[in-house]
Amino acid sequence: MPEVTISDVMKEYAAGAVKYAKRTRGVNLDYSESSLDEIDKILIALSAPARPDPARMTTAEKDELWVFCKMIGGYVGEVIIRCIGGEWMTKSTGEKSSAVVLKVAGGKVEGSPPESVWRTLTEPDRSIASYYRGLKALIDLQG
Repeated sequence: MPEVTISDVMKEYAAGAVKYAKRTRGVNLDYSESSLDEIDKILIALSAPARPDPARMTTAEKDELWVFCKMIGGYVGEVIIRCIGGEWMTKSTGEKSSAVVLKVAGGKVEGSPPESVWRTLTEPDRSIASYYRGLKALIDLQG
């Protein structure tokens, strides 16, 4: 049986996001840059009328939100890979713990789309489209 990679896992999450958008919003996500605006609309709808507050959430609620963030983040990362280039990696964050990151520009720029989705949902004045534009600007600066 072939080994399952983090790339395989994140592609599955991305496919789940496509299905979720279609089922819940009637939106066809096509892995384009412009589809990130649709992702922002989904996140805005989820954070209305009240933004999720992790400090007031149970562990189970945080876990559920994190799974959602990995699904949407998987989609965002796959858009980045298709439009800019990059690869999924895991990064150790301590003993028995790791984070999913996306390395772009030959590994010079690193980010975590799932964590960006989390911040977009839980912090004011954030968007996935601006995350993408900021990442693109960093890559341009790296030249």
